[in-house]
Amino acid sequence: MKSFYWDEKNCGSSLKKYFDKISNVESVFIATAFISDDGVDILQELVGKFNLERENIKVVLSSDFSETKPANILTRLIKIAKVRIAKEDRMFHPKVYYMQSRTEKLLVFGSSNLTGGGFGRNIEFDAVCFPDEDERVQIDRFVSYCTSQSEEVTDARIRYYESIEEDLLKLAETKTKIKKKCRGFYKRSDPFTEDSYDLTGFYFQFEDYETFFPRNQTLISQDLDKRRKTVQQKLLQIHDAVKDRVKKLNVYPHWDKNNICSLTYPCLYNKNCVDWMGIRYGKRREEVVFGGGQKSSYESFTKHACLQYTVYADGFFVVLFFAVENEAVDRQYLKSNLNQLADRINEQAAKLKGYGLKWKISGCPDFCFDTQSDLANYLKEYDRDGRFSSLQMYFAPNDSRIKTFEGICNEIVKGFELLKPLYDELVWRAKKL
Repeated sequence: MKSFYWDEKNCGSSLKKYFDKISNVESVFIATAFISDDGVDILQELVGKFNLERENIKVVLSSDFSETKPANILTRLIKIAKVRIAKEDRMFHPKVYYMQSRTEKLLVFGSSNLTGGGFGRNIEFDAVCFPDEDERVQIDRFVSYCTSQSEEVTDARIRYYESIEEDLLKLAETKTKIKKKCRGFYKRSDPFTEDSYDLTGFYFQFEDYETFFPRNQTLISQDLDKRRKTVQQKLLQIHDAVKDRVKKLNVYPHWDKNNICSLTYPCLYNKNCVDWMGIRYGKRREEVVFGGGQKSSYESFTKHACLQYTVYADGFFVVLFFAVENEAVDRQYLKSNLNQLADRINEQAAKLKGYGLKWKISGCPDFCFDTQSDLANYLKEYDRDGRFSSLQMYFAPNDSRIKTFEGICNEIVKGFELLKPLYDELVWRAKKL
């Protein structure tokens, strides 16, 4: 009976673990078009597990088995296996893994090359089976045929690959660029490419921002789960560094440590879309509950205005987040008291001129602090239920101010200190508890 593998998520196991279906392995035959250093590691693990002799491991490769450092791979491989290279008059394209013990034989064949991608990241399709006697005869014929159509690796072959290594690296770079162009349609909505910014040495890398690109926002996968949690850990590290300085501003994170950072997976609360991740600082628990929220409710905390720092697809932001779409506590407070607060709001808004700040309300024109003066009237005209509302301080991914961990922490505290006086005028706070 055959088993089938295409990826670890759907099959519940990595392809490598299918090798555990046979014990006491005595010999291995592998035919693969491509092999990588990861592939050599996989074979090395198999050798160590069963204490296999080099003479009992046979590997047949295509002549272009590696696009980067073939000489290095062969040098590693010939130490643990007898290696042959297919003759170049025909394309060599099989992916076959055949293991034998004294009592049974295991065959894996399909699309997976002996690479990290073939055995993990890629979507593949492979059959795993214990061939019967008639099938083993055909497999043995295939093994013999591969041997006849290949040549044993020699030192001269390895030196030849060393001599063309520079050309191979150039070819690999060209192919990578072409592949990026071929994948351009899929990535057409990306806000920037990996080549747009030089993020060498930056705390947040391209992969962190890419996690929130439109093509990834609603997806659920092991890779994205890992990447989202990586961003979450970075944000929490920042939180640990700035929380005492932020506390002096009389704003606080969520009282439940599990809710300090925003959600890392698509679900009902984020409309099944992880398009940002950040940490909010706002009112104390007593103020949130006193203001109408349910006790210990994560949702109620988000209905109150806050100061936050956030990673989006296009950069890093320090934000005065004023209101969610509906049932925003401070929106209702401002609506009832705007006439009395207008002058004080505009006075604080005037102090923010020259920082390139904008107030954004979904579906409405932006308010530019550098060129406009009547923020109170802007909020009166545009801020209403059904719209997100916030003031945003933007840092491009390659902004030198956010290159280092320390730099990010300082910019967050400076930003919060700058925005806090306006926050105080806009929001409801319990004067006595």
